[in-house]
Amino acid sequence: MNKAIKTLFLLELIICLGPTFIFLVAGFILLPHQIFLLTFILFKRGELVEEAMGDSLLVICYFVGMYLAVYPIIKMTISVFYENKIYENNLYRILFLLAGIVALVFGPYGVLSPHQLPIFSVSTIIFSMLPLIGLIHLWFLANRAHPQESRESGA
Repeated sequence: MNKAIKTLFLLELIICLGPTFIFLVAGFILLPHQIFLLTFILFKRGELVEEAMGDSLLVICYFVGMYLAVYPIIKMTISVFYENKIYENNLYRILFLLAGIVALVFGPYGVLSPHQLPIFSVSTIIFSMLPLIGLIHLWFLANRAHPQESRESGA
């Protein structure tokens, strides 16, 4: 892969996954608050409390799923940029990536979010559709970067 293609691919990663990674950094502050809120809500009863508990669980599951997906994303990116690194589709990497995809689809800004945002809203495009497209393209490139080695290793 020549330098121009690597630069374009890096630009694609920044555009597709950049806002999501910034949101994940903010999640380091938001996640403990949501866990505290969930434990506080568990001792209350009522209709509004159940809705708030569902919202807290949604945010917690979103961040946990996306944090799990960071590891295979980094491994796939390294495999694409460095020819001597081989990306192997191990079971745990696939499961972590699927957790991230599920978090993107059902998360707070996801296409199938329980908040019923319009499918082509700006937040849905930035935080759900673009990362999905970027992940699919990254996975495709990581698997095509070393076709002979991945076949020999049994993938």
